[in-house]
Amino acid sequence: MPVDDTSTQTDSSTDVAASPARPLGQEIVNDVIVRFAGDGGEGVITTGEFFSIAASRLGLDILKVTSLPAEIKGGPAMIQVRVAEGKPPSQGSYVDVLVCFNNEVYQMHKADLKPNGVLVTDPDCIVDETNADATKYEIPFSEIAKKEAGGALAKNTVVMGAISALLGMPVAPFEELIHKKFDRKGEKVVGNNLNGLHLGRAYIEERGWDKEVPFHIEGRAPHNKLLMTGNDAIALGAIAAGLKVFAGYPITPATTILEKLATLLPRFGGKVMQAEDEIAALGMVLGASYAGYKAGTSTSGPGVSLMSEEIGLGSMAEIPLVIFDAQRGGPSTGLPTKQEQSDLNIAIYGGHGDSPRIVVAPGTVKDCFGLTIEAFNLAEMCQMPVLYLTDFYLAQAGRTMDEPNLADFPIINRLRPTEEQLQDYKRFEQTETGVSAMAKPYDDATYYIATGLEHNEIGNPDISPAAHRKMSDKRHNKLDVAVKYAEERGTFARQYGDPNAKIGLITWGSTEGALQEAIDLAAIYDLPVSQLHLLLLNPLPAETIYKWMEGKDKVVVAELNYTGQLAQRLRAVLNVPVDSFTKCTGQPFTPHELLKQIMVLHGWEPDKSDPVLSQAARVQHQRQVPIPTPGHQGQSAEMLEASAVSRI
Repeated sequence: MPVDDTSTQTDSSTDVAASPARPLGQEIVNDVIVRFAGDGGEGVITTGEFFSIAASRLGLDILKVTSLPAEIKGGPAMIQVRVAEGKPPSQGSYVDVLVCFNNEVYQMHKADLKPNGVLVTDPDCIVDETNADATKYEIPFSEIAKKEAGGALAKNTVVMGAISALLGMPVAPFEELIHKKFDRKGEKVVGNNLNGLHLGRAYIEERGWDKEVPFHIEGRAPHNKLLMTGNDAIALGAIAAGLKVFAGYPITPATTILEKLATLLPRFGGKVMQAEDEIAALGMVLGASYAGYKAGTSTSGPGVSLMSEEIGLGSMAEIPLVIFDAQRGGPSTGLPTKQEQSDLNIAIYGGHGDSPRIVVAPGTVKDCFGLTIEAFNLAEMCQMPVLYLTDFYLAQAGRTMDEPNLADFPIINRLRPTEEQLQDYKRFEQTETGVSAMAKPYDDATYYIATGLEHNEIGNPDISPAAHRKMSDKRHNKLDVAVKYAEERGTFARQYGDPNAKIGLITWGSTEGALQEAIDLAAIYDLPVSQLHLLLLNPLPAETIYKWMEGKDKVVVAELNYTGQLAQRLRAVLNVPVDSFTKCTGQPFTPHELLKQIMVLHGWEPDKSDPVLSQAARVQHQRQVPIPTPGHQGQSAEMLEASAVSRI
């Protein structure tokens, strides 16, 4: 399928053999988490983006996440890149290499650096005992940029050069990226940035620091994987599903879906409109879908609040549509650039009256593509609104992934009337499933009334008790169609871990990968756990949930909201005994946090010291055990355990 510039295809002719040779020793190869932290406007995000693309072009797998300020300019920003051979399941818990552009961000991020990690700072950073065990490198980024690279704006390329040299990466991919980004700005700008890159590398190499760092990135055979964000994948998935009309209003973190589709959808015969607000955007989508076109919109929590009445109209008039809700911290304006999963209640219940809708949520960037197709399938098949709950983490998280095979995804279109049905057309005809044929006005030589008033089978208003009960049954029966489709497809729930474990955790959204990593770590300590990850949240796939819960002594729902919204729904709808484990800080779960919860569920007492569970204890543990040998292979059980602790 076509790929545009913002979904980076990582195949490259870069000579991976250009990586400088390094002496063997205490090296950890192609397994590193690097965090770049600075202020908005310093180029910190660009630095991380270039680093991730360059590593991907070296044939490695990437997972990158960002944390942005809510201000237009200024405020602390961060981008974290995890590099691995094989798909990283999550962003990790602590970082191996912390790069701080200034003292303010150092104070914010210093506790996240692993013991014996690598700390790279500008001289104005006041490094304290928090990082006593770190290998520290002080590099005058700002001074080099101002004196030798044409000005302060080249600071981030100096950083880029220094870190690429420190980790043994070749310079060529970075040079190519600088040319691609800055060629249009002229030779002087390109020259300053290339100069900054080379000065940063020279500063490291002249001092021999590149021979000291235990972390090393080596090139592997080039791959043809895509490096894209969740929002990129949603846009491409919508096009693959047959989207023809998209209307939206910019709002963080959903805006890039609108921007991406504005660039791509017209190439596929579609239309994109920026409305004056979210109410107008959904109104356009309702009209386009009534006219026979697949349609959707994107927003975040505040926009969903405004759309509530029109979602009810889509339910009452049985109009297919998809609403992409990129969740952020709330309520009200809340935390526009932080992570939360707190829109589940409004997605399911938002609006007056009983207005059935389908709710789905992706767990990975790959899901953002495939589940988008399925969301349109469900909307068209069941003729009702589908709310698609992505979140800030997935919206901006970048990951390498194989190009999707479109043959894996069926494309479903709405049921259209036959010639015989058009003779006496009843748009809202009673059927066994609740799904009735939906005519395309004029193309099917007919038209019908789609009203928000209660109505009869033809569509004429009818507020009699019998009509209201009959049509309520019809609208809600279609939810059974969605559940049946999900159960038959077998792709709307995933299991991980030990299926026979007595302890189970249920997740939804982007928490999936962090728990999978925690389960793998728990297995080292002989703590079996089973995970059930749900992609269909309304209606619930009851059969799948009941079957998975058989034999479980304890089930906990881990989710990123204050009240445990999914746990409440499971108790209320399925009457199952589940506990809730929540986090509401604007940050995602880490494997370390979930591992701690697993240990508690297995009987560990929180007041007892354990090296896995606190930074201070982990520092002490690291001082007492030898550093794991290179590659983390061929170790004794004791060494394997020490390695596991060091890699959390």
